[in-house]
Amino acid sequence: MDTGSSHTILPADLLRRLEVHPTGTTEFESGDGRIIELDLVEARIRVEGRENTRIVVLGTGPGSVILGADTLQGARLAVDPVGHRLIPTRALLKPTDG
Repeated sequence: MDTGSSHTILPADLLRRLEVHPTGTTEFESGDGRIIELDLVEARIRVEGRENTRIVVLGTGPGSVILGADTLQGARLAVDPVGHRLIPTRALLKPTDG
């Protein structure tokens, strides 16, 4: 889990073995400030028993596994930094005026 990453990253070779094919690309800013373009896929992801479809980034290395903020929000989970765990949250539906 990386609370600084917007999207979940999984190894490209794993996704290809599962026959999940790229649906597009987008640019990302890396931790060191570089702009890199990476492939994206749509994938079903289950976290803490909560499953949904998210956009996942194809990682460039075999150890590239990051659970990103988009996946956590989609699963209605938040990071408990004190307890070092994920905690369930409610989905928000608060329209803004104007």
